[in-house]
Amino acid sequence: AAALTVDGTLYGWGNNYSNPLALEGYTESDWMVSVPTPITAFPEPVVDLDAGAYGLGAVLESGKVWATALPFVKNSQVFTGDSNNSILPVTNAKQVAMGGNSIAALTASGNVWTKGVNGGDYPSSTFILGNPDVGYQSEQALVKGPNGVGFLTDAIYLSEGNSTAYVIRKDGTLWSWGSNQYGQLGIGIAGNRESATPSKVPVAVTVDGAPFKLAASADASLKAISLN
Repeated sequence: AAALTVDGTLYGWGNNYSNPLALEGYTESDWMVSVPTPITAFPEPVVDLDAGAYGLGAVLESGKVWATALPFVKNSQVFTGDSNNSILPVTNAKQVAMGGNSIAALTASGNVWTKGVNGGDYPSSTFILGNPDVGYQSEQALVKGPNGVGFLTDAIYLSEGNSTAYVIRKDGTLWSWGSNQYGQLGIGIAGNRESATPSKVPVAVTVDGAPFKLAASADASLKAISLN
């Protein structure tokens, strides 16, 4: 577990085997962290934080994305583009979400970038990366638009479960993609009916400038959409 306080301080605790919390002075005998402990691994102040199965993801003050542990990277920047500059680094992120084997970043322009494994143990049945063109694993990819047309736009809030992702768009609509084994996509069907690209969930979310939260549990089922 990890927490970001209002003054920007980071704390981590719980199972820290192989040091996914990136705590200073870690040894194998110290893998169980029973009290919140300061995290100082990030090179800049952190503005958004999420914890996943393998480590922490953070949006830095500069808009870059950082992760602490494999399978993405080992305590370094994520979404760095490619060597021939056909894909540019992400420097305008505002929110990060961690899945079971994936990481996603929502940018200030309303797009969503993903990276990681596109399917856990069953690569053909999850599509957590929201882009069927990248195959089983991707270094960096934009989430496709509905029906695979173009790319997802106007996203304002992002959440990931273990193998399913959710986005709220500017117009108050809710979209989901990934695994649907237990009906967690919310689109009226269940079972092995994954959605490789965003599908519209038949519910409207009232935004109107009010703060809200979209929460996905560890087993990827949508738990709550709430106004605070």
